[in-house]
Formats: sequence, C-alpha cells, structure tokens
Amino acid sequence: MQEENINKNTTGRFDNLDFNSIECSSLVFKRLAWKEKKQISITVIIVSIILSIYLALIGFFNFILLPLIGIMIYFVLLSEKAKNLFMKEFADHNGLIYEPLAQINDVTGSLFKIGHSRYITHVLIGKYYDYKAKFFYYTYSVGYGRHKITYSFTVLEIFFEKTEFPPILLQSKKGRGMMAQRHGQRDKDEIKIRLEEEFEKNYNLFAKDGYGVEVMQIFNKDFLRFLKAESSNFSIEFRGNRVYIYDDILIRKKEQLKEFFEVTSKLVEKTGPLLNRLDNDFAVLHKYYNQ
Repeated sequence: MQEENINKNTTGRFDNLDFNSIECSSLVFKRLAWKEKKQISITVIIVSIILSIYLALIGFFNFILLPLIGIMIYFVLLSEKAKNLFMKEFADHNGLIYEPLAQINDVTGSLFKIGHSRYITHVLIGKYYDYKAKFFYYTYSVGYGRHKITYSFTVLEIFFEKTEFPPILLQSKKGRGMMAQRHGQRDKDEIKIRLEEEFEKNYNLFAKDGYGVEVMQIFNKDFLRFLKAESSNFSIEFRGNRVYIYDDILIRKKEQLKEFFEVTSKLVEKTGPLLNRLDNDFAVLHKYYNQ
C-alpha cells in the first residue's frame, strides 16, 4: 500500500524544493481568521461576548465563561486547519502528493512501536534523488491520566530498494521520547557500539551483533561530526529497506522546514552511495546470522 502511493504519478522531489511561495502555519492562520473567514471570526467574537454579558445580567455567573470558551474552540479549530493547509500548500507547490493520514502498520522503525495512541499525519510523498521518500508527523503517548506524556516528531522515511539493512539506531541523547522509552525496546542480539569520546555525550549507537564494521563505515567520524554540528537532535534508524531520520519537533515554520531539508539532503548525499555499496556486505552477513 505504501509503495503504491509513492509510485502513483509522483513528480515532486525533496532534493529540489521551493520554499519562497509558501507561508508558515501562523501566517496561514492569520489569513484564514482575518481575511478568508474574517466575517465569521468577528461574528463568533461579538456573539460570544454578548452572550457572556447577557448571562451575567440575568445572574448566571457560573456560565459566563462558556461563550468565551466557544471563541477559544473556534480559533483552535482554525489553527488546526491552518496547520493542515501549511503542509498541503507546501506539497501542492512542489508537486508532492499530500495525504492527511497514514496507517501505523505502514512504517517499520522502532519508534513506531513505543507507547500508545500512535498516529501519523500530514504525509508528503515524493522522491529524494533516486530514492522514494515520505515526510510526515508522528505522535505517540506514554502513561495515562495525570501521568500521560505525548511526544511528537517530524520524520523523513527513505526507501533503499536494493539494500536490506540490519536494525541500526543512532540515537540522539538530546532527543525526547525515543530516549526516554528506549529501555526494553531493544532488538534480539542488539548491542551498543561504543563511540569515540567526542561523540558519546551526544549519541548512543545500537546495532545487531556482528555488523559493527559496516555500521562504523556509515557512522564514521566525518559523518558524526557533520551531524553533530548541523543538527545534533536528529536520530537516524535503519530497518529493512528503509532509513528514518527523526527530528524531535513538529515543524510548523518555513524556516524550520527549509533547515530540515537542507540537513537531510546533505545526509543523503553523504550516505546514499555507500549504503547502496553495502548491499552485498549486508546480504552476506544476513545469511551468516540467519536474518
């Protein structure tokens, strides 16, 4: 299902994006509230204030805040619509396919197995150089009631059709959620690979036992130095034929979106050829370790 969606008339490319003609979600919200829906916004405010005053005059003091809550709900809904339009307009402008939701069983990364109330929204489908790719928001929760905590991520998923990766995770120690819930989520035969001192304060590196040499070819000093300097909160995971790049915020601003794709584009440039070359090495190791 997922790869069918990527294949259907996809012309947009994540490595050739135009950011000049899009607006941040805050600007989209202002446009909706005070231009496109100006009359409705003013009416909601005026009617709610009149109702609050009326309730006060007739002595229903316990209810005077209800109409004001109505204003808040109206603008919250409008804000959500603005966030949706921000991503849809960005997709339309760049020839990407936009889908409001995706099934959680379409993704394979370990992050998507943590917690509960997991959902994927605002999916953009296109290509990254010669690779099929998806960009989306992911949210999940841990705990319940007063102890419930919700985490949100911006995710880039890239398909490497020729390469079947072992489970590998470079985990940012600055990241939220994934770091907090990592305990108990390890794969069978997974080991922690020791990094050099200049990187161990920023990252944990996990991989399947026996694949350490190949993993360190990917996460070499130059790569880690680049990632640490450009965006040390990124976590990167390899699983199956996919690579996931996780950012621990929901990107709502044009500047953030531009920065995200500038960094990820450089990451793909640095690793893409190597990952394809490692295909045979991984295939041999998979047979040896019966993966």
